[in-house]
Amino acid sequence: MARKFYQQHNKSMRPRGSDQVWVAVANNQVVGAVRQRYIGPHALLTGLFVAPTWRGKGIGGMLCQALSAQQTGPLFLFCQPSLIPYYQPLGFDIEPTPPAEVADKLQRLNKGLQCMRKPLKARQ
Repeated sequence: MARKFYQQHNKSMRPRGSDQVWVAVANNQVVGAVRQRYIGPHALLTGLFVAPTWRGKGIGGMLCQALSAQQTGPLFLFCQPSLIPYYQPLGFDIEPTPPAEVADKLQRLNKGLQCMRKPLKARQ
């Protein structure tokens, strides 16, 4: 389902078999998707995409929150610096010193991306 959605929007994002995928559906169509994969023991939010006609309706934020609610530890993501203001209200902060496995992945990508981290909130 998510693979087809990404392909329809000419996105090179491809879910791996081990990825956990969340989708948003409206009018029987996928309108947004996000994935979680692991880098060693660390969860990474990746592949957040909302169909252009559905942007600005809070779908991306809802997908991020749904994924975050399932976490048992901190959640990391890599983003362009221009997207930092998007992710900060969702509870992500710039992570200047990510764990070694996360830092290695970020360095291999070498795309000027910023690492952000959402800490695990205590369960009530």
